Amino acid sequence: MPSESKEEAKSGDSGSITDPTVLALIRWGTGSVFEDSLEEWMMDNCSPFAEAIAPGEEQPLSWGSAFSAYCEWLDNELSTFCSDNDLTPKEVSRAMGETMDEHGEEFFPTFMSITEYSTFTEHMKKLATKREREGEAADAAEESLDSGNISGVWCSDPDRYDPDSVEEGLKQVNCPWVFRKVLKRAAKFIKDVTIKQDDDGIEFAFSIHLFGTTINYAPYGELCVTKNLWGKECKVMGPRPPRGQNGTRYEQFENPGCPEGTTYKGSWQLADNGQTLVWENVVYRPDLDTTVVYTQYLIRKEARK
Repeated sequence: MPSESKEEAKSGDSGSITDPTVLALIRWGTGSVFEDSLEEWMMDNCSPFAEAIAPGEEQPLSWGSAFSAYCEWLDNELSTFCSDNDLTPKEVSRAMGETMDEHGEEFFPTFMSITEYSTFTEHMKKLATKREREGEAADAAEESLDSGNISGVWCSDPDRYDPDSVEEGLKQVNCPWVFRKVLKRAAKFIKDVTIKQDDDGIEFAFSIHLFGTTINYAPYGELCVTKNLWGKECKVMGPRPPRGQNGTRYEQFENPGCPEGTTYKGSWQLADNGQTLVWENVVYRPDLDTTVVYTQYLIRKEARK
């Protein structure tokens, strides 16, 4: 990996990761083959976590069983990684420990952060909720395809993914250097988005590499607190779109990590007869006096049953 530029160093980024073992782990853990296998395992095993429990109530035994099964599954996957890269588990553990000491734990892919039981259960509960939302969003889409409603289950279009554009967009919103480089290596930035739009507002449930699943609801015309792609709180407001308009617009305020005066305007627009969703972001940084426009393309996918 190239060393960070002088510009990146001035911006306070944490510098490059150079350990070849860690770089191999990052490439593997954010690649499409492993990510697809991980998503399939988690979606196939998240149903028990849809059960709501009251504070202090004992958790179902099925949750512990699922965690044990996940750890066993992950051990097998990591063993394959070690074998394919001529590494030993001890070498991988040493490299990870040294890199975490230097850069912190958060840059590792999702599969590494959910080896703690509490984090695992929280992640699976969100996935279970998201899975329920998929059916609702798909039903809403079928009922409103001719009205400009953007409800549906969407996934990144791999043929139109531009990692360089994504990196520029992430840099504009002060995403740390480490995350930018890891996300650029990923097969796709945002894995999928589930959207349910009604007359009062819009709900987004999305999954992103490294940061798991987030669910936000924003009523039209109200300044509300939501979480951004990194799980950090921000404020968002969007007007009620006129009926028949193919999409919706919004503005994000008080962007975490960005200087005062930063403007962040986004839109979700339907294209290709409703089969493509175009997500465009326009971000202006007053300290740099630059505007960056970055775009993500998503295509409809069938909801899980």
